[in-house]
Amino acid sequence: MTALVPHIGYDNTSRIAGQALLSGSGTAELVRKEQLLSNEELATILSSSTMVKPQY
Repeated sequence: MTALVPHIGYDNTSRIAGQALLSGSGTAELVRKEQLLSNEELATILSSSTMVKPQY
């Protein structure tokens, strides 16, 4: 979840995290559902290579 903060903001990230906990849905699924990021953006942000070496 921390990786999402620079892209969708703290408020959206914490809201999505809460929804994920309550609903059992995945965070990526909820981000897509709310159209906060495109599929391509989300895939890049959550890729293992970006997690190890952020692209900011």
